[in-house]
Amino acid sequence: MEGAAVRLPYGVHRAFRQGERVDAVLRRAPAHGRHERAPSDAAQRQPRARRRSRVQGGHRRHARIPGYQGHRASAREGSGRGVPRPVRARARRRRPRRSARGSRRRDGELGRCARRRHQPLQRGLRAYSRACAPGARHPQRHARSPHRAGGAAVSAAPLRIGMVGYGYWGPNIVRNLARLASAELVALCDASEKNRARFEAAYPGVPTVASIEQLLAGHEVDAVVIATSAPTHHAIARAAIDAGKHCFVEKPLTLTSSDAEDLVRAADAAGVVLMVGHLMEYHSAIGWIKDYIASGNLGDVLYLYMQRLNLGKVRTQENAFWSLAPHDVSIALYLLGEMPESVSASGAAFVTPGVHDTVFANLRFRSGRMANIHVSWLDPHKVRRLTVVGSKQMLVFDDMQATEKIWVYDRGVEPPEALPYGADVQLRFGDIHVPWVPLKEPLQEEMEHFISCCQSGATPRSDGRDGLRVVRVLEAVDESIAAGGAPVPTRVEV
Repeated sequence: MEGAAVRLPYGVHRAFRQGERVDAVLRRAPAHGRHERAPSDAAQRQPRARRRSRVQGGHRRHARIPGYQGHRASAREGSGRGVPRPVRARARRRRPRRSARGSRRRDGELGRCARRRHQPLQRGLRAYSRACAPGARHPQRHARSPHRAGGAAVSAAPLRIGMVGYGYWGPNIVRNLARLASAELVALCDASEKNRARFEAAYPGVPTVASIEQLLAGHEVDAVVIATSAPTHHAIARAAIDAGKHCFVEKPLTLTSSDAEDLVRAADAAGVVLMVGHLMEYHSAIGWIKDYIASGNLGDVLYLYMQRLNLGKVRTQENAFWSLAPHDVSIALYLLGEMPESVSASGAAFVTPGVHDTVFANLRFRSGRMANIHVSWLDPHKVRRLTVVGSKQMLVFDDMQATEKIWVYDRGVEPPEALPYGADVQLRFGDIHVPWVPLKEPLQEEMEHFISCCQSGATPRSDGRDGLRVVRVLEAVDESIAAGGAPVPTRVEV
């Protein structure tokens, strides 16, 4: 019996108690190689395992035989017929016990792993235990990089920001600024006592003032963020620029192109950053579409059209195009990369006299491309959709979808030179591709971009000139509606 290995026959699904008779198969154990370790005497003296009844997948598992390692040798011999399936070696946590030399294992180490692949983990745990010993320095994974991913270098000190306006959109901006470590909200300015009280309840440690003069004179700020009503944008922004502060203004920049030109010139003279809140230019999907057009997969952009419809919110001070279309105009100019030569539009006022509820506008560009924008707050459907038609493919962006926002259609019309002689126009219908676009909150991306530009001196994506171009298009739409839909040029001087 010496040198033999004992295996239970195939089909045994439990361990027996001591004293019971059990059939066994005797196999000669091979000689141990240089990399194998023979079972120790302690392992041979271990009693048989107690009865277990673990069930997995509806079947009982094989019994574990403590100290048994003979299945490894038999598996290497290649003769596994007629013997039970090998018992899987498992690395399990054991209590610290004395080894053969009588020394106790150190705290923080695992028991001896049955497989060699666990040895790197074991060495790592030992190193970590030594590093965390009393008086030792705790290890660090990586040092913080002074550069933001994908952006310019930022300074260590956060940008001190004064917020102006806490009405409809201001709370969203404040919420995002409070999340950023690169920004410090110094004070809030709002003429409404109710809005100031609401802000103080949410941010009790930040002081509030009632005017822009008090904000600029009583607090040291590096930049001013303006989220007030559109008629007040020019006066507040001009006061901040004259004080040498960087300025962020929500859309639209101003109500006239002359006021927008004044702010652009003042910012250039003062050497400060002027940025406009064209939020959709910082949307992850719009950025993906911009890159896809630049890749050439869509072909030459022929035209695009946008729809921004809903039932409400009905306004009485500004028409639907000034309220809703700044987003769409900024998208069209951003994707096409050019200013339209002329604008023609038509609209109607059904709810409030003199305030257009529905507007259709056509933008024509020097390259021959065209953009159509339809906005309304008197519509049964809530629609936020952009369609781009190219010479090779077509693309649809639906912002109302939760995840599948972009659909790319491999469809189009074959060019005449690709058709045989005498053939009619041939249509092409291909696959539909829905790309996965990781989404990030556009407002947070916008605020991070503004702070980065203020600290690095870079020109913002939606700078003052971008805001001026959008204001000029909005202004031309009003002029075209008043002229019965006649085309109006949209040239700007700055």
